[in-house]
Amino acid sequence: MKKIITTSIIFMLSFTAVFSQNWLDSINKKYVNYHKLAKEQFVFQFNKTSFFPGEEAWFSCFVLDDKTKRLFKKTKKGTLFIYNANGKLIKSFFLKFEDGVVHSYIKIPYDYGFKKIYFKIETNWSKNFKEKEIRELKVLQGFYELDEIVKPEKKVELYYESNSLVNNIINVLWVKVIQGKKQQKYRGVIKNSKKEEVSFFKTDNLGIGKIYLKPQKGESYYVEIENKGFNKIKIKKSIEKGVVFNLIERNNICHLMFRSNTTDLKKDSYSYLIHQNGHIYYSNKIIFKDNKRNNWFHKDSVGKGLITISLFKRDSLIAERSFYNKPKLVLKPVTLIKKRINKDSINFTLHKFHKDSLLNLSISILPYEKKRKFEDGLLNNKKYFNNFPEGFREGDVVFEKKNIYPWNEILLGKKSTIKKFFEKGFTVKGKLFNRRSGVLLKNYVFGYYTEKGNILMTETDSSGFFKIYNLSFYKGDSLKLFFNNKKDVRIKILNDFYKKGALKIRKNKISKSKGGTFIFGNKNEILDEVKVKGRLIKEKKIDDEFISPVDRTSFVKNFEINSENVNDFKSVLDYLDSQSGVLVKSAQGMIRIFSSRAHNTSLTHEGIPMNVYINNDRLNGLELTYLEYIDINSVKRISINKSGIGRGGNDPYGAISIYLNTKYIKPKIKNKIVEKKNKPYYIFKNLGYKKEPMFFMPNYTFFPGESLFNKYGVLHWEPGVKLDSSSYSFKASIPKTIKKYVVLIKGVSNNGNIIDVKKIIEEY
Repeated sequence: MKKIITTSIIFMLSFTAVFSQNWLDSINKKYVNYHKLAKEQFVFQFNKTSFFPGEEAWFSCFVLDDKTKRLFKKTKKGTLFIYNANGKLIKSFFLKFEDGVVHSYIKIPYDYGFKKIYFKIETNWSKNFKEKEIRELKVLQGFYELDEIVKPEKKVELYYESNSLVNNIINVLWVKVIQGKKQQKYRGVIKNSKKEEVSFFKTDNLGIGKIYLKPQKGESYYVEIENKGFNKIKIKKSIEKGVVFNLIERNNICHLMFRSNTTDLKKDSYSYLIHQNGHIYYSNKIIFKDNKRNNWFHKDSVGKGLITISLFKRDSLIAERSFYNKPKLVLKPVTLIKKRINKDSINFTLHKFHKDSLLNLSISILPYEKKRKFEDGLLNNKKYFNNFPEGFREGDVVFEKKNIYPWNEILLGKKSTIKKFFEKGFTVKGKLFNRRSGVLLKNYVFGYYTEKGNILMTETDSSGFFKIYNLSFYKGDSLKLFFNNKKDVRIKILNDFYKKGALKIRKNKISKSKGGTFIFGNKNEILDEVKVKGRLIKEKKIDDEFISPVDRTSFVKNFEINSENVNDFKSVLDYLDSQSGVLVKSAQGMIRIFSSRAHNTSLTHEGIPMNVYINNDRLNGLELTYLEYIDINSVKRISINKSGIGRGGNDPYGAISIYLNTKYIKPKIKNKIVEKKNKPYYIFKNLGYKKEPMFFMPNYTFFPGESLFNKYGVLHWEPGVKLDSSSYSFKASIPKTIKKYVVLIKGVSNNGNIIDVKKIIEEY
């Protein structure tokens, strides 16, 4: 009998341990799955921090992978929206990204009357995710800071390190005392309902201090600042039972201290995650001893940026807080050599010392002035590593007013629904008519080209409609169509261009002393989405016997489309582009696909491409462009044979076989080139990327060397610097009247390292 009881106890303990591990593993799995897809993070670098009405705010925008922090090169097209302080859309324009970087400017209207202007950037891919980030620029209304003449409001903010207070345990609170822009130290006390002093605190010169409080059951407390003019702040009511934790950082070591007052505390009920954007650095159960548990970890063992600690009871989130793990700067990544050419100009030369193969940089040169504020740079850009929470920082410790991660969705196992895909250019859609009869021209072959592009051919579908994809041209360029008999063809363009809309603005009650914290909504802001459908006959299904025997060998890699992976790729070309050993080359409307196994050396356009088959029918020439428009939902299987072995010598450089769920009709494309002298038909000029003109010094009302110029002016802006093993030289107009100036060199390397150099130069 004793043996049976012992066996039962061992079984129950084992079952409990397995069950405990199951829910912890479940949280980890759901968290990783939720962050499976890479997101874009846009980092802006402006040439200075404040601008006058009528001035251009020049910027570089780096788009980064939120996980790897490397340049996100899939992004090719974005739209920038500019709003006034009332949320009204002022202007919007398209930006063309090259290798994850774009350079442009925002024109501040001459009659702009607000002290802040707002903007946001959006891509087709970013619309799959909820994160919307509104940024702001400071606009100078006169030669002084407007905030200096506003009467500062006094207020106190409280932050609870564990989100709640628990009775009879030492809880940690943080207090922030605000008195306009004034920075000073404060003293305060905590009193109970009997007005008895139970604790006190001191702040640093930023007004931030720590409070230790051990609340009693049924008691209430409030914070009182000793300085005059501050209102009393009530501390929220404590709960009877629970767990609290706090984080202390000493000498690059983070100490996690957990405390509980629950007498029947289960050993396997609590756990914590230390994580960032889908990366889990630590995932542990909390084994309490005497209702206490202390853990620690080294800051170098986790990622850089905003790191979050989440506390769970089983699969319920209890508390969450973060700390900012500041990245290390690259020491001496570049050297700068200057040589004055004449009394008005200086030649600068950059040399790379950093080990990365390529540095993507922007250079701003500003007059030096002691009180001048300079661009913080990527290192201190709050938006670089994460969507920075609404709260405040004490050193490297971050306090949020709300959770950073949407745990309600994560714990329910939700995933981002992919409805939008990466755009490589513009889509133009329309229909062709016979000018005389008005009948739609079906399966009609015609040509098109842009001002700087080659002539390409396409055709209308069986309904007389056409779509031209991935056009790349700048605003002011023209797209032109031409026909064999221009007089008999009439065109109707069906594009719905983005509409001017407004943003909803409301004031945040907590921040109304600063004139309101604007929260923007989303409405009528981008081009409509164009859905592409292949020419399929749905009633004729394809079965497994249709698959060629040469695609059933061990030399072939097969990708079966099912309900789990059908949303991972938009088109066949998207899938092929993601495969290692397969290189997709696209240029001037032509697509060629190469196998790396067939070429031991680096691939070039002179290599021989792989053969591509759809339902055992080989594609030729321009037909390969249709791979981009065959929806992955229409595909049953994709087979890749990188070596071509087993295909009877017909495909010596490899083969790709695509099997659709339906019969496929090859598009009728005539490889016929028509000379431009035939006067092609002009369409429109209101689409296109914004052109980036050369930087020029603004026409200020003050002159170089004067006090106002030194405080607000800009001397030079040099974007788009790509620094490899060779040097980079540029000329800047810096007159001799400027005796002291600052050169700001900022950017990102190809491996995601931050470049942030500030060099003060003084001339004698």
